Amino acid sequence: LFNLPEVRKQISAVGNNATLNNSQNTLGYTVDSEGYIDFPVLGRLLVTGMTREQITAYIKKELITKNLVKDPVVTVEFANLGVTVLGEVKTPGRYLLDSEQTTLLDVLGMAGDLTIYGNRNKVIVLRQEGDTRRTYSIDLTSSQQVYSSPAYYMQQNDIVYVEPNEMRARQSTVNGNNVRSTSFWFSLASLLTSLTTIFIVK
Repeated sequence: LFNLPEVRKQISAVGNNATLNNSQNTLGYTVDSEGYIDFPVLGRLLVTGMTREQITAYIKKELITKNLVKDPVVTVEFANLGVTVLGEVKTPGRYLLDSEQTTLLDVLGMAGDLTIYGNRNKVIVLRQEGDTRRTYSIDLTSSQQVYSSPAYYMQQNDIVYVEPNEMRARQSTVNGNNVRSTSFWFSLASLLTSLTTIFIVK
């Protein structure tokens, strides 16, 4: 009575070279814009802001309290857990995950790892937690920092941004001319020499 017809879920990477990793059947309840699911007999249940464990306990309690099932087994999983990877990675894009235990390192691996221009000392994870937007900065060269970060395990709609290193930052400016580039100082020196020569001629 409480199990919905099976629908197919596809786990895939969406990027420049999108491929289908695998597919599986799953039972799904859609969470509406107000945070409710429409559960048989029990009606609309508010699940927004709850963890999987909290939703499991909530539904089990409702089923037992209303004498609908004596010993229910309730399993809650996300049907469309996804994150976005941007910046200096081989294949940026939107990635669907097949597990809640997917780590930041797993996601970077899905995106083809950092390019040679990626800054491994500063990978940014943007996360929406309720009404709060949080930013986490992670140094991939420090295992302690990686494993202890709150952003180590990915959450729904996380955005991972890999910053460019110094070399890429210089290349991204117009003709590479900024205060950090050698060409900038050569250009400046050349300009000052020209101005001095013109002044002497006059």
